[in-house]
Amino acid sequence: MCALLALGSVACGLAEGDEDERKRTDYITLSDPAFEAFCLAYYDLNGDDRLSRYEAERVRVMDCSGRGIRSLAEIDAFCNLQELECSENELTHLDLERNRSLTELCCAENRLVELSVVGVRSLKRLDCHANALPRLDLTTAANLQQLDARSNALATIDLSLCARSLTASLRSNPKLTTIYARAGQQVDYESPAVLVER
Repeated sequence: MCALLALGSVACGLAEGDEDERKRTDYITLSDPAFEAFCLAYYDLNGDDRLSRYEAERVRVMDCSGRGIRSLAEIDAFCNLQELECSENELTHLDLERNRSLTELCCAENRLVELSVVGVRSLKRLDCHANALPRLDLTTAANLQQLDARSNALATIDLSLCARSLTASLRSNPKLTTIYARAGQQVDYESPAVLVER
């Protein structure tokens, strides 16, 4: 599990710009009640029972696991997020394409049928086991070193553009037929899936 919270700080003695002032009163509407309650409990810095864009942009690490959350549709407001732990919720879709600073993601034990990390080039660790993912696009995950995608519905997966040092676990994917990988990667899988080196 990731640590619960890390906030960025503003340099002491430096005046904040007009942009920061605008963001203090630019409030984010969170569509999921459980996610909203979590964010207000941990990230409402001024205690006004609202989450501003200024407050969201200061979050670096988030652990919202096991809170009955159905949607993280507004997760892109946390644009400086580096680590996200959102396992054991009720998520079916998770789009992190705008969270470009993300290095670690654990979204295991949800109900995911769609996960997008396209363009998240800084991602090093991804744990998405125990979901229902039919596909996983890792073509831009060049720095990915650890992948746990066990117990999904993957048919094929291409790991060949991930880091050469990648360690991947793909067991319990009964529909898996083909795995594309590169020399040096360690992939744990079950037959009848076939490993093809590119």
